[in-house]
Amino acid sequence: MSATRVFVRAPILYTVVSDHIFPRKGTSMGKAVRVDAFELSGLALASLSVLGAQVAMTRVLSLKYAANQTFLVVSFAVLGLAIGAGLAHWWTARRGGGGNPTSLGMLLFAATLCVLVLSFYLNLPALVQVVLVPLPFVGVGLAIATVFARRSGRAGFYYALDLAGAAAGAYTAAPLLDLVPAPSALVLFAAVGTGSALLFLGRPLRLVHHAPLTLLVLACLGSVASGGPGRWLGRVPVYPDQIKDMLVYLEFGRQTEADPQHRPFIEQSRWSAFGRTDVINDVARRQCKVLFVDGAAGSRMFVDRAQLSRDSLMELGERFGPALVLSQLPPHQKRSALCIGAGGGRDVLICRLNDVTHTTAVELNRDLVEIVRDDAAFNGNVYGDHPDITVVVAEGRHYLRTAERTYDLIMLSIPVTKRGEGYGGFALSESYLFTTESIREYLAHLNPEGLLLIVCHTRQEIGRLINTYLAGQRERGVAPVDAMRRVAVFGEYLITLVIAPQPRPEFFWQKLELATRRLGLAHPAERFYYIPREAPGRAASRWSPELWDVACGSAPAVTWKRQSTSTFEPDMMPVTDDRPFFYFFTASLPPLVAVVLLASSTGLLFMLLWGARRGSGAGQAAVAGAGEVVLWRLAVAGLGVAFMLAEIPLIQRFVFWFGRPTLALGLLLGTLLLATGVGSVLGGLFIRGRLLRTWPLPALLGVFLLAAFTPLQGVLFRHATGTGIDAFVRSLIITGPLGLLMGVPFPMLLTAAGRRAGVSVAWLWGVNGVGSVVGSAAAVAVAMLAGYSVALRLAGATYMVTAGLFLALAYVEHWRTLSASGRTAATSAMGADLRQHGAWPPPR
Repeated sequence: MSATRVFVRAPILYTVVSDHIFPRKGTSMGKAVRVDAFELSGLALASLSVLGAQVAMTRVLSLKYAANQTFLVVSFAVLGLAIGAGLAHWWTARRGGGGNPTSLGMLLFAATLCVLVLSFYLNLPALVQVVLVPLPFVGVGLAIATVFARRSGRAGFYYALDLAGAAAGAYTAAPLLDLVPAPSALVLFAAVGTGSALLFLGRPLRLVHHAPLTLLVLACLGSVASGGPGRWLGRVPVYPDQIKDMLVYLEFGRQTEADPQHRPFIEQSRWSAFGRTDVINDVARRQCKVLFVDGAAGSRMFVDRAQLSRDSLMELGERFGPALVLSQLPPHQKRSALCIGAGGGRDVLICRLNDVTHTTAVELNRDLVEIVRDDAAFNGNVYGDHPDITVVVAEGRHYLRTAERTYDLIMLSIPVTKRGEGYGGFALSESYLFTTESIREYLAHLNPEGLLLIVCHTRQEIGRLINTYLAGQRERGVAPVDAMRRVAVFGEYLITLVIAPQPRPEFFWQKLELATRRLGLAHPAERFYYIPREAPGRAASRWSPELWDVACGSAPAVTWKRQSTSTFEPDMMPVTDDRPFFYFFTASLPPLVAVVLLASSTGLLFMLLWGARRGSGAGQAAVAGAGEVVLWRLAVAGLGVAFMLAEIPLIQRFVFWFGRPTLALGLLLGTLLLATGVGSVLGGLFIRGRLLRTWPLPALLGVFLLAAFTPLQGVLFRHATGTGIDAFVRSLIITGPLGLLMGVPFPMLLTAAGRRAGVSVAWLWGVNGVGSVVGSAAAVAVAMLAGYSVALRLAGATYMVTAGLFLALAYVEHWRTLSASGRTAATSAMGADLRQHGAWPPPR
């Protein structure tokens, strides 16, 4: 079919389908389609702008604040949407639905988003920015809730367009952030929101309304095209009260160097979907440049090895644990090395200095690799086209699962990004690199004489790593005493953990111990120290007591004893892929997560009960009573809680399986939203808003998440060692059907609520939003304390409870219909009796 025929027939097809799903009476077909097209397009653009702005905002806040605080963006976004829904409810109640709150809401979104971007550059106080973050989403909530309140009879189709716009935002956010800085992306999404306000205005064209909005769109686009806000305002500064590694490094350099020319300074900055990468030039002091991602997790790039001073060679050599181990190995035991989290190339340089035959460097952040390659003249082309070096941009574990070779050495030198991970920075999944499963995979990819080298900062990290290793060995039938004979721990300011897949000869551990003593790296009072060479009785005086207890069999795992200066006793439980929070050492929830969970739960309770009695009363039998109103609100809240309890764990696991987090997040989230939208349309076609037909769907979701997901997960992903596309297809097998089922209940509930007097659709939309905040915070809390699988089962239980609420509402609606039919029958019988006696109709 030619493009012309498609263009001509498309409006006709849209008219037929739209009128079939949503029949209209008393209006011109062409006019109705034109008006719906404007409104639906505005709704889709509004959803696109809100999700895209949310993703871009997490990238900025991950730079300005601590990484574990960026998940507040999701909470604040949904909170703003809920406040906007409350405004929509007030607008409808007070003004009778008059005016144009949809365009006003989107204009508020665009204006406040631009103000928020300006506040990022001005570095306003944290409290001011916390107040500004939810404001753009308030406008979107006002617009979208108004649309759903007006079109509750068509909620399925409108909800599908809403999700389609959000899916478009998920698909485009990551590529856009790779093209323009995150603040410029926020300005672009403000332009998209203004375009949505223009569409909500519809026709006829009015200069007084359309012209200012058009000028605002052009101004936003012109600002981005000319270089974005950063061209005039400079770099986005890091908030000074946040403990960021980059700020500490720069401040230390200013305090220790009297000569300003020798002080470190920011040489360049690059934005991407991964975050902002800053290059700190510290050549005058340290012969290196330090690369920071979102102001944290510094990685050093040294000068060409031919120009290294004696101090720099010492730092890269004997004083650094992996280099010390490499210096003790014969040539046939260092033919191949895998460096996970290579960063600025320090590990690769160490391998070259110690004559490793071939080194494979794996780095997740493409910007780091490009910066090192662009600065080849400085670093001696450490990531260049050398036959003995291979550089791969990938996630470390995913690359290892797809690799078919083994290595003599696998090195991980503090491979942590300290950036907001997961969907919108919410899930706080720090890393899958230090889990029981990951250490098993590392050891499986080592040659019999190979070594696993891991460098960490603190004794808590090393203690948890050893416990994680011991847990994996215990599953293989190796006792802790035997497992400790393959482990060595030493270090000065950085602690190195050495793990051998098989027992090593006695002379190797003897050489390593002599080297550590000669360099003064055996200080058990300050750090962990353990070399499995001597008999326990002779070594007890030098070994760290925590490791001595495990090595002699008196303790099954390492327990870090609380010192007098410590305020808490850290949790040293092993880390698994189901609970991958390696740097989470407290037995209770982090205060920030607990506050969000408590505040959102309180807000949900308020929205469930506030105003429930208004509408009930004597002589208003057709109006829903307080109990029925609360029942409606509980049902939509249950859907919001259950959806987020299921979505966050699924997204986290699938992103891990896919192997490319930034790309996978957009693809998986967008596909899940599209599948949910398709389910919404199908529900509108076949269920028609009848709750009695809808209630089995939440029950089916609950059964699937409670019983079927874990076995199905094992079948699909136990042997998922193929390419990223293969993992993505496998994940779609679950996300597609789940999305279809998840998309039906909520719009059908809104459709049924629109027919019930006394039940506010806008208020229900806000209740669902606050329920989503509760579900998100609960997902994080449960995952941290018990694991993602428990969060999925909790989602299944919540869906089962919601199915019961649906069934209760269906029976309430059924009995109300029967009562109304009884009243109609009695009225008809009375009329017939009056007509029989001549008393009806009354005389004129």
